[in-house]
Amino acid sequence: MTDEKGDPLLIDPAVYVGCNEADIAMTELFGGFDRRFYESYFSVIDQVPGYRDRRDLHRFCQQ
Repeated sequence: MTDEKGDPLLIDPAVYVGCNEADIAMTELFGGFDRRFYESYFSVIDQVPGYRDRRDLHRFCQQ
């Protein structure tokens, strides 16, 4: 897709306003990202205690 000037645009087909834990769980599903990604992410959005206990549930619900 392009804008009126012909510059390329990116559309994220999975964008939604939802649970940030579901997003993080999906990033970890196939190996995850570099630790710096998670450190940066959680420096802005606090990790809620118990995430590791809920992670597999988030993954299951996204499949």
